[in-house]
Amino acid sequence: MVVRGCRVLTVMLCLLTAAHGEPAGQPHLPRIGVMGALRMGFGGVLTRAGIPFDYLTVAEHKDAKALANYDLLLVAAMNHGNEPWLSQCLDALDTYLLNGGHAVLEMGVRPSKALAGVGVFRVANRRHQPFRFTLEPGDNPLAKLVPANREWSYASETEVIGINDPAIKVLGRFQSGDLAGQPAVLAGPAGKGRFVYWGSDLAYLQGNWTPDFDDLFLAAVNLLTDGRAKPQWARPAEPADEPAVAGDPVAAGAEPTVLGAQDLGPAPADGYCLRAGLPKTGTGRLFVEWLPGKKAQGWVLEASRERATLRPAGAGGGKSFALAGGEELVLVRRPGVVVVAQAGSEIGRIAAPEVAGRHCFAQGLEEPLLQPTEPLYFTDDFSSEAGTTDGGIWHAEGGAWSLTGQTPKVSNTPGFALSGRDGLTTTGAWHWSDYRLETSVRALDAKTVRLQIGRWDDKNAIELTLGVAGAGEVKLTERHGEQSRTLAQAKADVRARQWLRLGLGLEGGRLVADLDGRRLLSVERPADLLGAVALGADGGAAIFDDVAVIDSHLAVGLPRIHPPTMDKGRDGLLDHDTWANAASVWRPTAEPGVLWHVGRFVGNIELRLPWHGAGALTVFAAAERGRETPVLTVTGPRRAIELTRHDGVWKASADGKPVAVAAQAKGSVCLGLKLSEPGVAVEDVDLRAADAHEYQFERAPVDFWEGSGDWHVDSRWLCQPQWSWLNGVNEQGPAVFWQKSRLVGDFVAQVPLSVKMKGGYGDYNAEPFERLCVSVCADGKDPKSGYTFEVGSRGELCSLYRGKDVVATVPGQIPMWREIHNAWYDLRIERCGAALTVWFHGRLLISYTDPKPLPDGHAAIWTDHNGLVTPYVALYGLVAP
Repeated sequence: MVVRGCRVLTVMLCLLTAAHGEPAGQPHLPRIGVMGALRMGFGGVLTRAGIPFDYLTVAEHKDAKALANYDLLLVAAMNHGNEPWLSQCLDALDTYLLNGGHAVLEMGVRPSKALAGVGVFRVANRRHQPFRFTLEPGDNPLAKLVPANREWSYASETEVIGINDPAIKVLGRFQSGDLAGQPAVLAGPAGKGRFVYWGSDLAYLQGNWTPDFDDLFLAAVNLLTDGRAKPQWARPAEPADEPAVAGDPVAAGAEPTVLGAQDLGPAPADGYCLRAGLPKTGTGRLFVEWLPGKKAQGWVLEASRERATLRPAGAGGGKSFALAGGEELVLVRRPGVVVVAQAGSEIGRIAAPEVAGRHCFAQGLEEPLLQPTEPLYFTDDFSSEAGTTDGGIWHAEGGAWSLTGQTPKVSNTPGFALSGRDGLTTTGAWHWSDYRLETSVRALDAKTVRLQIGRWDDKNAIELTLGVAGAGEVKLTERHGEQSRTLAQAKADVRARQWLRLGLGLEGGRLVADLDGRRLLSVERPADLLGAVALGADGGAAIFDDVAVIDSHLAVGLPRIHPPTMDKGRDGLLDHDTWANAASVWRPTAEPGVLWHVGRFVGNIELRLPWHGAGALTVFAAAERGRETPVLTVTGPRRAIELTRHDGVWKASADGKPVAVAAQAKGSVCLGLKLSEPGVAVEDVDLRAADAHEYQFERAPVDFWEGSGDWHVDSRWLCQPQWSWLNGVNEQGPAVFWQKSRLVGDFVAQVPLSVKMKGGYGDYNAEPFERLCVSVCADGKDPKSGYTFEVGSRGELCSLYRGKDVVATVPGQIPMWREIHNAWYDLRIERCGAALTVWFHGRLLISYTDPKPLPDGHAAIWTDHNGLVTPYVALYGLVAP
């Protein structure tokens, strides 16, 4: 009978669990709701910790039944007197707490019944001094969860709290000024529920001004969930001290000198160039990597005004070259070869093994110079005016050149670019070689834009010219002295006043020219090229930005997705609490330790991370997010885990040794992690993918074109101009920003959105949260030719359109005005086959399966008779022209 009774009880428990939608025996994290007028600080700390939560809508604030769905509520300050629903919210909170709910409460959030034991004497003004508080020692549950001697300070108004109930316990006290000794943090019972209360707007400060309260917030969450809501991510490791760098090794034995020759120093092992003027009469010599003696070793370059000969030491003859390119000769040393060049172009070469440490000597040549070289990597985003003025890194050769855009005093993300008209500007060094030049360019009224590489002087260079407007002519020309020859030419459709990305350089032994990632021209490389680079505009003005010169031998890997450096807000605030943190793309689930990436991946993938946990780490790759399909599982501490999918084949290793892959997941996949414990910091998760495209608009938007309206990097707020993001404004009609390429197959489009402030603070007409749209699968002309998700359509609705037809609506999603002014609202659309899902502010709103799916198309962000602002756009999926 005892056994039978246990069986019956077990069945009943299973049925009860199933009735509540939870698998039997499956642990779940507590449900947490974040609410209040200024709540982003709470949301940010939970995001960074990997703890799942929901932002509650205004309607849910007032609904006691909706609040009852949550085990814990974090309620941000409501002390501003502009929440017309405040009394209804306090009534709903009263019901929630009295019936057994748990809440962290801030200034102005005191339900009259549940918090009858908490009174406020007065509000202390922030102008006197910053407020400082510490936790009470002794039997203090918060003090057991945070570092000892922790102190918090802030500059904001705060309530002076009185306690009318002995069951309420003081957990923290102020330490300074006239508030010294007064309660700062309280905890106690509220009917059947429990609360933690502090009398200031710490969530607002955390999200906008003072990012110092993470540990306090997490301790309060831990306390009120009885330890069930713990961080899923480990804390990042402190950076280790850099090891001392040893000096260059000295070659064994001192090299003897060459009589009558100038010692130029040891030959650098990583490559070098030797430059010298030709002798006015007779013959000069370079002794390269030379070891003198009866059996001399190295190479000899003999040169007169007419000819040069390159030969190994002790050999007769050698290779001879006619000279007619100027007053100088250059020798370039690369792995396995010695190249002779004149006027920036190769005239000959000889195969030669490397001998590091031997010296080079010059005899009978004018002003010889040994120039060490290294892999070339030069970039300029024109963030400093000093680079374009006299003595800077750019030198104008004709025309007018100057910076254009915002000033660094106004913007944290300067919208600088270099403006030029009817001339060239150059940068670089004579020894630059084997590289690729890329630049973003926007032709204003210029008829032609120009790029030059291998520029030795104004008569010797490789030049790309691009005609603007319509099917313009593209020409690749080699200029050598008074002569020039056309290497290749074609036609290209180049729009005026739109950003383009131009590239010119060496790739795989060929000279290539690209426009927006498409190959325009490709020819056999004429020879090795030496020299600087130049940008130019003829027949009008053009704007250049984001210049890069990169060694053609450097391998370009896959881009890292959402690295820790993604944030661009001031001191990591605001952005860091919403979209910018590395954790924001990993969404936790109710199951402890399980997180899924928001993206969808079709092509090559690379995942690298260390695992410091004693338990297991599992990586999922599944066609649907939430389907736990393991690809890799490792256990025990591992210094380095690597999982890749290249050309459809998955491979894995742990600490450099191959590890079995559990499944070869095909096609479009979602990626998930299952952590048995917080054994990895999110900052250490290095995920790279070929089909992930992230944009912060700190660079010129070359992957987009402006369909209508005014689009530029600017401030979002009139009151705080030091932040800058992408703005699109049109008060008279649509403002549409198109992706140039088409998204093909399954994809995810993620865009945090808000509106541009255009009037007084707190005035709805100054920040109308309406007609904020993201379209996908559109034709590139009309954004409503595809699927469109619109926030604020016809009042309080969020709507999904198929073409111009509404296929789904959700009411009550428009945020309160304080958050409209401060927060970003994450909008995400995912297509998988015929199914579309839409998330708004992290919550699933719409699932729609199209019986006649639209074809592949372009994505667009846009608004109508309004101003739209976004800090970030992410597109996951294959793209095609």
